[in-house]
Amino acid sequence: MAGIYQISIKGRTIRFKQEEHKGFRMDCLNLVGKFITEKEINFRTCKNALVGMWENPEGVFISEVSKNKILISFKNQRKGLQILKNGSWSFRGQLLNLKVWTQNMAIEEVEHNFIEFWVQIHGLPLEFINKETAKKIGDMMGNVKKVEDPMKDNILVKNFLRVRVALNVTEALPTGFWLERDNLPNCWIFFKEDTGSKSEERMDQEVEEEARKFHEEGRRVVGQQESVDNEKEDSLMEKHKQLGKEIGGILRSKVQED
Repeated sequence: MAGIYQISIKGRTIRFKQEEHKGFRMDCLNLVGKFITEKEINFRTCKNALVGMWENPEGVFISEVSKNKILISFKNQRKGLQILKNGSWSFRGQLLNLKVWTQNMAIEEVEHNFIEFWVQIHGLPLEFINKETAKKIGDMMGNVKKVEDPMKDNILVKNFLRVRVALNVTEALPTGFWLERDNLPNCWIFFKEDTGSKSEERMDQEVEEEARKFHEEGRRVVGQQESVDNEKEDSLMEKHKQLGKEIGGILRSKVQED
């Protein structure tokens, strides 16, 4: 039973003022991973496998959230971003969808319906090996995040297209399409997940860009929170002042009556 000075929390709407933990907010990274399968994954086994795949990095803690969902906390934000950008990752053939757990969001609210892939597009005739075609095909597949130009200094350096796209994992993943041609049979254009390793320089550039965006978002969220809290504090002080005036007026009236 609640004490006489206690207030019941049941049914109340409560707001907490965000505390300052700059080191944690700016230097660490938390990823929520979900295995895209109905089959239950053994947590301990997959934890050991992931740590091994990631070459036993220091400052990493993996905990179980619920069935087929895990939390991966990185003390070193850069290492976490490298792992995120190096995906996709899988365990025993089951895809692991990693998403950043951002501020103001409960872990249950982190969405895993979409996953980003680098996709190679093969089989296109020469005249379609360009960045514009890659963007058009990517838009038909899902949400395009980045398109790679197959040309460098006006010279063709790849015989296929490459696009990073967010695909809906609740739907069947596309494998390709038939391309209609004039006076020639239709040809099959097929997709391949890009599993090729990235150069260290390219990876560093992508990680630095992600880190910059991550820091900016963190500052933006904290700034918004502080602005709201300041407005609420100002409003509360104004209400207290007004209440003080009203109480003072009541007391003065009471004294005059007496």
